[in-house]
Amino acid sequence: MSGKLAFKDSPFSRWVQDRVSDTNIDHLCVPNTAALTGDGPRVTPAGQTRDGDKGAHGESGDGNIIGFSNKRRLADIEKALADLDPQIGEIRKRIRDVQNRLSGLRNQRDAHRYVEDTTWSDIDYFGVDKKVADLQNDIQLLRDANKILDALQAEEDRIKPLLSEATRLRVLAGDRLEELQKKHGDLATDQDTVQDAIDAIDNEQTATVTDAQQAYLDTLFTSNWNATDLDAFSSNMRAMRTRLRAEATTAQTNVRRATTTMEQMFEGFKARWVEHNLGITVASADGYREILDRIQAEGLHERRGKWRRELAAWSSDDLLKLNDAFDTAIEDIEQRLHPVNTILRGLPFGGKGILQINLRRLQSDDLSKFRRRLRELSSGVAAELTDQQIETRFKNLRDFMALIHIPEATPRLQRRNATATSTCANTSSSPPPASTRTTVSSPPTTPSAASPAAKPKNSSRSSSGLRSATNSETKPDPALGSRPSSSTKDS
Repeated sequence: MSGKLAFKDSPFSRWVQDRVSDTNIDHLCVPNTAALTGDGPRVTPAGQTRDGDKGAHGESGDGNIIGFSNKRRLADIEKALADLDPQIGEIRKRIRDVQNRLSGLRNQRDAHRYVEDTTWSDIDYFGVDKKVADLQNDIQLLRDANKILDALQAEEDRIKPLLSEATRLRVLAGDRLEELQKKHGDLATDQDTVQDAIDAIDNEQTATVTDAQQAYLDTLFTSNWNATDLDAFSSNMRAMRTRLRAEATTAQTNVRRATTTMEQMFEGFKARWVEHNLGITVASADGYREILDRIQAEGLHERRGKWRRELAAWSSDDLLKLNDAFDTAIEDIEQRLHPVNTILRGLPFGGKGILQINLRRLQSDDLSKFRRRLRELSSGVAAELTDQQIETRFKNLRDFMALIHIPEATPRLQRRNATATSTCANTSSSPPPASTRTTVSSPPTTPSAASPAAKPKNSSRSSSGLRSATNSETKPDPALGSRPSSSTKDS
């Protein structure tokens, strides 16, 4: 470090040099702390020293901070900054001056270059103005000499604005054409995509649009949205899709409500009238519609009058025939027994007499009640009764026909052998309406009877009984009720 000092000439210079270069005072200057390792005292530029195992940190020159208050240090910094502000302002001003001067020099350079590259005639504006004035004078002289030039000039003045406007429109049209071409390309791409989707739907047959549906969709779209606005087409389609969903939901709700109402009406119809061929679901709506059409075509009043007349015919004619059939069957038996007894009178029976078959009618409470009810229902004219009486009479007829009804599943032989009494009274303990009794009476004495060789001939016992099979069924009248009908077979 002593080698970096300059000593002033004086009588004490030598002593000072010896003192400074003493090994206890002089230090070897090193560039950083890594070079402090070594023999002898050493020092860094920051003042950190080291001499073997001894050393000192030195000073940074930034002032004391650790272990002291920083107020004085902050004040020193503020003062230093305040001292630097005028210098900074001056430097900035000098920078602006230099930049302005540099800009002016650049402009001068460009001007000089332009002058060097330009001919005098191009920058001599006084000469140019003179030439312009001369040309204008020449033009005026020509116009004065020929009026056609004035007309041409006027035409030129008129056409120039038109040319400018046409040029402007041409530029705008070109821009619009480019925009439309781009949109056309996008639309062509969308068209190909939509056509591919339509072809896929047609090939897979996942959906079918009828002509009526297509017309409805076209009318709905054109009446609510602008069909020519391509920019709003996507949003319009979304709005239309939302509209169709809402209409579909409303239609489904109406269908469910109408279906429920129709099924309730069908249940009410089935509860009041018998119709085996129709159900209570909407699948049977066509059948109910046919019934309604028949009622509307014939008229409800006329149809009810027809039903009253038919009911009168059923009760007065058919049941009367059934009542008469019982008496006719007994009379037929009696008539058949007469020739049989006549034949039996001529035939000996057991050597004691002859065989005769006598008919004896037997009556039972069930049969009497049945015949009495049959006579009540077959008497009177239904057309003369009120509506309430007609309905009551119809119900009684239906209950009565149920008594003599033989199910279709009954075997044919059993149906034929079913007796009228057991069928009508709905019991198996009732006796038949008539029975036959065989009696033997002694014949008058004849020579053949006294002859010992005479032997009685075998005679067969014959009897005849009443058998009737009654078959009844209830046929529904879809408009006014069920029609009871009966058919009686006597044997």
